[in-house]
Amino acid sequence: MSISSRFSLNSFISEFSNGNIVSPNRYLIFFSPFKKFDSYLQDSLNDVNQNLILRCDNANLPSIALLSGDVRRYGYGPVEKSPHSIQFTNLNLSWIIDKNGKVVKFFKNWFESIINHSSKGGADMITKKRGTSPYEMGYKDDFSCPELNILVYDTDNNTILKYKIYDVYPSVIEEIPLNWDNKNTMIRMTVQFFYTDLEIETIHDSQSYINIFENIPFGNDSQDFFNLPNDILQPLTFT
Repeated sequence: MSISSRFSLNSFISEFSNGNIVSPNRYLIFFSPFKKFDSYLQDSLNDVNQNLILRCDNANLPSIALLSGDVRRYGYGPVEKSPHSIQFTNLNLSWIIDKNGKVVKFFKNWFESIINHSSKGGADMITKKRGTSPYEMGYKDDFSCPELNILVYDTDNNTILKYKIYDVYPSVIEEIPLNWDNKNTMIRMTVQFFYTDLEIETIHDSQSYINIFENIPFGNDSQDFFNLPNDILQPLTFT
């Protein structure tokens, strides 16, 4: 079989011209309710849920790696790699900070549910917070979110990829740089997450993101969510 009979350059070009590509800016993320329906965390999530969805302006889909070790072929032959386990990289998500600090407050509350670090610099080692003493660790079933979903859409707003990430909890709030010279930029907060495992679904759903997220008050502008003008997120000039 010749190369020309197996590959058509015209077909390849046609796929691009017909919009058969995926843009990295068409995605949404959302957290499911906490397992134990902890009122402290759940109320915080309910209060900030829309901000978490709409302000997540950067996401790195986690990679999957096989862990391998050296083995000898036939026990004495040349060395080759043999997989023995699988590993998922950390999930990194970045949010544009809102002026009310809701996103920051949510992750502050989440970290405190994992390890109570409110000791006021060691001056208060007696007062308990949510039943835990300073620096006491909570239970994973209480502080982990059972599922975080990342949905990726095509240009027609059809769902084509769904990452289902299980037993998620934050591991690092990265440093937030501040600089007097950066007058026309926005403050972003990047959070790393640990999780148990993930599942990747490749789908093409005729149901658009609007119907999937019908509980989110996008209003009349929902059709234009992924078609915002280029300057809508450009920072204003501050004086």
